Amino acid sequence: MNNKTSNISKLITENKLDVFFSTETWLKSETTADNVLEEASPPNFRSFHHVSSEDGRRGVATQVSPVLHGRDKRVNNIKTFECVVTILEHKEWEKRVLSINLYRPPVKNLITIRNFLDEFQELLNMAYKKYNNIIVTGDFNIWVDCDNKTYVKEFLEFLRVNSFGMHPNEPTFSRSTHFLDLVLFRNVEVSGVKVREDQISDHYTVYFKWRPVQRD
Repeated sequence: MNNKTSNISKLITENKLDVFFSTETWLKSETTADNVLEEASPPNFRSFHHVSSEDGRRGVATQVSPVLHGRDKRVNNIKTFECVVTILEHKEWEKRVLSINLYRPPVKNLITIRNFLDEFQELLNMAYKKYNNIIVTGDFNIWVDCDNKTYVKEFLEFLRVNSFGMHPNEPTFSRSTHFLDLVLFRNVEVSGVKVREDQISDHYTVYFKWRPVQRD
């Protein structure tokens, strides 16, 4: 993200985005992340991030416009993926939304996938105690279009059991035809989904409109 700050800020401004979720930021320290994300954001945006200097960790971030009230919810001791968890509120919403922006490393053996699903379920179980409206975004590195593979079947069953919908249904990576960058939603209305190559990454940008379902 270091060398893309102006492009990201321009993308957010020109598309009038209220939230921008990014993965693989490659930001390794809190100070660096704060400075870079400020440069990558329009005025008055707030940023929430997870950074780590550990090998294999790539960083995730959520940038939020002043239209929304955002609060960081710290999550510790997750080993199989990185995430930033944010509570989002809007004056026109009756419900708060818990957003989880995550990155899972590209390891596709069944044991690794199952370990990921176990940890992901633990995180969701904690979330369900307080939040009914949840949106999850990120690079899962799971080729959900290959639904004949066992690990994909188990992932899709995981989504069904947890009552998550999923978008998009088209490739999101410039070097393959697979769907690996996902938007998952539970009690959240998602519409206007489009995938676009903005040339700021080898992954495409997924655009969508969303708001919490206004009922219990």
